[in-house]
Amino acid sequence: MILKSDLTIVNPKSIMNCNDKLELRARKGYEMKTQPCWILIAVFVFIGADTDGVAQERQQEEHSWNDILKGIEIGPGVLDIGGNIRIRTELFNDFTIKGYGTGKNGVQIEDDGMLLERIRIDFNYRLFENLNFFVQFQDAHFWFSELDLDDFGDVCAYENPFDLKKAYIDWRKIGDTPFGFQFGRQAISYRDNRVWGPGDWGNTGRYTWDALKLYIETDWVDTDIILAQRVISHKSRFDDDYHDFDAYGLYSKVKQLPFDLDFFYILKADDETIPNVDKADRHSIGVYANGKLENSIDWSGMGAYQFGEQGNEDISAFGMNAKVGYTFNAPWKPRIGVEYSHASGDADPNDGETTTFDGLFGAVDTFYGRMNIFAWMNLQDYQATFSVKPTKTIDLSVDYHYFRRDEKNDFWYHINERPIRVANRANLDGLSSELGHEVDLLVKWRINKQVELFSGYSHFFAGGFIDDSANVGITDDADWVFLQFTYFF
Repeated sequence: MILKSDLTIVNPKSIMNCNDKLELRARKGYEMKTQPCWILIAVFVFIGADTDGVAQERQQEEHSWNDILKGIEIGPGVLDIGGNIRIRTELFNDFTIKGYGTGKNGVQIEDDGMLLERIRIDFNYRLFENLNFFVQFQDAHFWFSELDLDDFGDVCAYENPFDLKKAYIDWRKIGDTPFGFQFGRQAISYRDNRVWGPGDWGNTGRYTWDALKLYIETDWVDTDIILAQRVISHKSRFDDDYHDFDAYGLYSKVKQLPFDLDFFYILKADDETIPNVDKADRHSIGVYANGKLENSIDWSGMGAYQFGEQGNEDISAFGMNAKVGYTFNAPWKPRIGVEYSHASGDADPNDGETTTFDGLFGAVDTFYGRMNIFAWMNLQDYQATFSVKPTKTIDLSVDYHYFRRDEKNDFWYHINERPIRVANRANLDGLSSELGHEVDLLVKWRINKQVELFSGYSHFFAGGFIDDSANVGITDDADWVFLQFTYFF
């Protein structure tokens, strides 16, 4: 793929080793140390977190301390400096990121908890209106967990010491033409993030790409042409290599319609043969639509068909989502909604055809339960939701999910797209398709333009599949609690 040699990036670790400045290695057996970065966080919070009611009313009129970081004139352009600091604590019962009812070295961990930290600092230099250079650095760590870095391979979704998250040039409508491009390290996302998404809930960010996007923007259609490689987020060294596939895509948005209408094509092609995995070229074509009826009814839908080859087998798979909601004209703006997500499974592994849908490059945390124990593969997800807005800055919601396997002869796929609980097809015989039910309670409070609190509780009711596979793990329900603080500057 061209991007391996076309994009040269200076290794920030050669300039600054964040472990020298941010050594809070306070998992079990490590001593907590006070570091300058945490003192800086405390200063930011003290300056920015004005939660007084009167101050909230004045916030639109008053200037923030970080205004000095915006609109800095340098040469012919203007520089904006920004970013965010995110701290989150999570408590787990009967599941971890390693799987349902599993944890350290595959052994059951009944209870676990952790503290997550992520700092991102952005530099956006605008040479003129439609040309800018963007660089973002990231530092992400976790502490206090029963798990430690040795329990993960080279990649850990919680740990990514000081690294380069983004570095790209973006130039649109070059010379007043419809054409433009974005080139470099970047996130790729469209609409609701189900097909392409950044995966920003994860502590390190699920998706980072070294990519070239070509823009074609007209009065009727905007089209992006994508050539990309997914960057591997390493737990202890600079992110300078890629996953073993290339991604090619085309995403078109039809304009001047009373609703959103998009068409897309994605090719996920093996860059080289992965050990113990069949080489695959998977094509996906699909459509997305979103709109409102009389300002009270909102709706959206998408569908994707996949074809190609995996090893000696043909690919034929399907995924879709449909949802509708109604918002009442009443105080707190109550909304009720229903939703269904589907990803086909493989009923017969010996028929020469692979029909398990691949969840592509989209987010999963906001779609298939907040506990992140399901991938968009061999899945039926029936969802109901209720939400209210007590104030302009507070959102409350309750989501219910009922999960089933689409095909009984196919696996339950974890968020990492690998089978969990039962990993041998021979052991699937006779197991229930019912995976379970999940209830998510969420509250988000944007205290002011710089400070946001987000908290939630989720409970998973184990279904028949878990009961039937008691010989491989626990059959208990699972719980998850989180509290997140984010400071924007």
